[in-house]
Amino acid sequence: MGKKEMIQRNRACREKVESLIGKNKKQREEIVKAYGENLEMQEQLEALMRMIEEQRVKITATGPESWSRKYARGWTDAQVMTVTLVLAGCIVAVVALMVVKG
Repeated sequence: MGKKEMIQRNRACREKVESLIGKNKKQREEIVKAYGENLEMQEQLEALMRMIEEQRVKITATGPESWSRKYARGWTDAQVMTVTLVLAGCIVAVVALMVVKG
C-alpha cells in the first residue's frame, strides 16, 4: 500500500469519525432534552398525585353522610332517580303517541 493510498484511507476514516462524533453530539443533546422533559413530566405527575391525595383526604374526612342530598319527605337519591326516570318515560311515551297520531 502506497503513501497516497494510506492518506486517502486515513482521510476517509477521519471523515467517518467526525461524522460519528457529530451524530453522537446530536444524540446527547436529544437525551438531555428528553431528560429535561422527563423531569418536567415527573414534577407534573407528583403535583397531580398531591392533588389526588388532598381530594382523597377531603372525601374521607367528609364521610358518606354528606355525599347524598337531603330531599323533602326523607327520600333517598335512588328514590328520586326512580321517580325522575318514570316521569321521563311518561313524557317520552306521550310525545311518541302524539307523533304517531300525527
